[in-house]
Amino acid sequence: MGNERRRLSDRHNGAVTVVAAGTRLEGRLSGEGHMVVSGQVTGDCEFSGTVTVADGGSWDGRLQADDVVIAGQVDGEVIARGRVEIGASAQIAGTVTGLSVAIAEGAVIEGTLRAGASGDAEPVVFSEKRRS
Repeated sequence: MGNERRRLSDRHNGAVTVVAAGTRLEGRLSGEGHMVVSGQVTGDCEFSGTVTVADGGSWDGRLQADDVVIAGQVDGEVIARGRVEIGASAQIAGTVTGLSVAIAEGAVIEGTLRAGASGDAEPVVFSEKRRS
């Protein structure tokens, strides 16, 4: 199996920026690499790399990155230049846009999904077979 089929959370190496549980950040964020949000973020971000909103984490605002993994709560706009993976525990209110979008059974999405270069591709639905 090629690397392109692997889950985004399995593909990272290098430094990771962590917003730990119990931590709250507000404002405009930018950076590169991999960021994991287990706490709360309020604001907008432009990230080169992957942003993961972990189960128990939350994001309120505009989240733009190369790839996005959501297992927590997002209220706002998600824009991925590549892939979006939405886990079974995810709760999203807003717009999700990505070149490809995969949604686990059980995820709650209230808003608009746009997948593919023209925004008209069908999202992929999957069953979580493992815990993150």
